[in-house]
Amino acid sequence: MYSQASTGFPERTLERSDAIVQFGKMAFAAGRPSTAGALVFAIRTRRVSIAEVAMSTPSLSRRQGLQALVLLAISPTDVSAGVDPAPNRTRETMARQPANDPVEYESAVAFATTLERITTALEAAGMTVFASIDHAAGARAVGMTMPPTTVMFYGNPKGGTPIMQSAPQVALDLPLRVLIREDGKRALVSFHPATPMLRAAGVPEALSTRLEPAQRLIVQAIQP
Repeated sequence: MYSQASTGFPERTLERSDAIVQFGKMAFAAGRPSTAGALVFAIRTRRVSIAEVAMSTPSLSRRQGLQALVLLAISPTDVSAGVDPAPNRTRETMARQPANDPVEYESAVAFATTLERITTALEAAGMTVFASIDHAAGARAVGMTMPPTTVMFYGNPKGGTPIMQSAPQVALDLPLRVLIREDGKRALVSFHPATPMLRAAGVPEALSTRLEPAQRLIVQAIQP
């Protein structure tokens, strides 16, 4: 385990970086702080800063420093140089954060019509389009070009307010947004599914699915 931790990243090592940290304790105590695991332990216990590892002091090789930073990044403890772990973020909270990858759908109609359909569907359902950001127009304003790309922010305070009351930090991700972009002759529509995002933020189950109908409405609006 020691030689694997200091020379590479086999899968079983990456699967549980805490094991490396525990080995790091022993290596550090034995006077061998050059191993990646020992460096992670040293960073966690404030014996060496992340900056010192990144800069690779004479006693540390660049590869060992980078390995330590990678291992620290995949471990469940939130630590930064000179700063205490973030309050109210337990290891359990970080561990249950799911990957909330965006989903993407191809529209049956062209870009401009897709924008129109989505806007009409949202407003007909009682929602408000709070803002519409035209990234292509922004690019043109600075002498650059990009395909038509628009992000719309939409929602309804009646639906969003109880969710934010239950988990105030979810306000960072509300109102919901949807990306409409042109890719060649296709119009593509993307968004982050609301339910996994709300669950990850600690929103009660009874509220976490509350925004799904709005996103289903968007998908229905771009069908033939």
